Amino acid sequence: MRARFSSVVSFAFLLVACGSGGDGTLSGGDPNNPHRVDGGDVFADGGRTGFEECAALADAPRCVIGGRCPIGLACVGGACVPTCGTSASALSAALGDGVAVTNGFCTAGGVRAGNLACVAGHERLSIFSATLEGGSFNVRRLSDALGAHTETVFDPIPTRTTETVFMGGYVEPNPSGTKVAFGYTRQSDFGGEVLVLDVEGRAVTRVESMGNYDVAWVDDTRLLVNALSAGTPSGSQGLYAVDLGGAQPTFAKVVSDLGDASGAVNMLEGESALLVGAYGAAFPGDGNLVFRFDLGLLGGGTPVAAFANGNVPRASAPSDFEVLGDRLVALDWNTGEFVGRELTTSASAVDVGAPSAFAKVPVGDVAPLPGGRGLLFHAGGALLIKRK
Repeated sequence: MRARFSSVVSFAFLLVACGSGGDGTLSGGDPNNPHRVDGGDVFADGGRTGFEECAALADAPRCVIGGRCPIGLACVGGACVPTCGTSASALSAALGDGVAVTNGFCTAGGVRAGNLACVAGHERLSIFSATLEGGSFNVRRLSDALGAHTETVFDPIPTRTTETVFMGGYVEPNPSGTKVAFGYTRQSDFGGEVLVLDVEGRAVTRVESMGNYDVAWVDDTRLLVNALSAGTPSGSQGLYAVDLGGAQPTFAKVVSDLGDASGAVNMLEGESALLVGAYGAAFPGDGNLVFRFDLGLLGGGTPVAAFANGNVPRASAPSDFEVLGDRLVALDWNTGEFVGRELTTSASAVDVGAPSAFAKVPVGDVAPLPGGRGLLFHAGGALLIKRK
């Protein structure tokens, strides 16, 4: 989902053929399993129904009296973790009251995000990172399973343009971690691409997308893009569905009337719903809103008009955010600190509470994981966290 905060810049197709509901809508999302969509498990390890049958990723050892830790580790938030060149005291001071550290990892830099999958009965954490250098993306994956760390470096992936481009602020793995999406836009006209890398086969699928800002996976093959277009060189502000399950990608605009600028897209864990951010000069307050959409209401042939349709639940809140469990986390651009807000949603309402401290410098990015867990990224690595 994503780590957009470090970024400097900020279905016409047959939905029935792409695993939709019989009425042409998007469907899925077993409430007992956030990784199960349309009655089929996205895990590729023999039909597990979620993490309840999966041995949890091991926690780091706890600090002993006086904050002492084994050699090579430092005490951060009560856990002995590698700090990867970042000050342990600064990291500890950066944590909000409700944040508990359970582990830590050293990673490559760039835009980063994580993925948890159940593999052979054990949780596997993968951290993907991407940088854009010399017109090509450099993508890496660090995986941790049973305490063993492996790193995969993928071949450089060119942007196919000689113009100046901005890398998108998102790197988004699908639920099983078999694909990862990232993107760029051109400085001249905001045209660009969403690129999807097949982790095992190394093949890259390219989706033309103007102004692509954020993406979210519905399942392992269906992607939602907050952008000006998807599958065409230009369009208008909205949410676009991309189906990668066939021989060729198919596209459709599923939400319109999303104001003047894109925001975040987050699937809501355990629900067949998503939260979409947008900014509009005509929106109330400071112009930033978050909208909640049930998947079953999208893709019926006519895009849902977000702002004009009074039946779409919404709330005034930062339009660039991550959802970690029951908290909406966003960067306060004035202070440079991340704040968390209690989040409650239903088919009829979105309620966002008052802000409270979540994390601050040297934490530079936040990314969600299943079960209310998340990653806090700093210059040299990541802290695996949960709510206290």
